[in-house]
Amino acid sequence: MCVCVCVFVTQSEFERLSGTRLSKRGRRGATVTTQSDVDQLKRRHAGVIGLSACILAFPYQVPDFMPSILMTLSTHVDDPQPIQVAVISSSSSSSSSSSSSSY
Repeated sequence: MCVCVCVFVTQSEFERLSGTRLSKRGRRGATVTTQSDVDQLKRRHAGVIGLSACILAFPYQVPDFMPSILMTLSTHVDDPQPIQVAVISSSSSSSSSSSSSSY
């Protein structure tokens, strides 16, 4: 029970971080030039990595909070390079472990 409460609290914090808006310069294909752009990218990346960790923490089950995390991560597939890699690797890891658990 305590684990679910802790995951819910951190999930909301990670969702808040992953919702950090990027400037047009920080979007896909553009170079990040200012310190503000770098800070925004770091906050968003931290949120995505945290949400990915929540998915990878439960490789053989689908808790109630998992669908909302997957939906949040799906909005970051087209983000700049470090974020995009985190989303793709967590989704491929979760799908391979769930398919290996089927009988």
